Amino acid sequence: MATIFSCQEKTNECNNCDEEITTETVSNEELVMYEPSELASLMQAMYDENKNWKEEILKGNIPKDFPEKYKTIHSAESTNENAGSEFYNGMASSYIKTIEELTNATPENVKEKYNIMVNVCVQCHLQVCPGPVVRIKKLLITE
Repeated sequence: MATIFSCQEKTNECNNCDEEITTETVSNEELVMYEPSELASLMQAMYDENKNWKEEILKGNIPKDFPEKYKTIHSAESTNENAGSEFYNGMASSYIKTIEELTNATPENVKEKYNIMVNVCVQCHLQVCPGPVVRIKKLLITE
């Protein structure tokens, strides 16, 4: 796997203005496109769907479709060694259960059910893969 290094070096200051003249240097190594794992792709799809659900809930609608592909969360290939652990599998089962509860929600509890689902994601990611936690928390309905 190749790594790209990029830096800017100051080559000259312009005497007549506030701008600096810079050049950018990139190593000559081969560029390799990032290929997300099956689990990363699935979670991106989940994030996108959860974002859509949030928008629909804020309009007064209740999500009714359970995406069957989400059930592959237990078996999707991952590069994270914690995926597939007992903790991860328990949280994955909780996530699926909270989606089922969300699709059966009432207008009175749909926001609560949605936020419970998002918080399951947050709790799992805090233990297994904390990188996207800030992004996931933005899915919460706070109004």
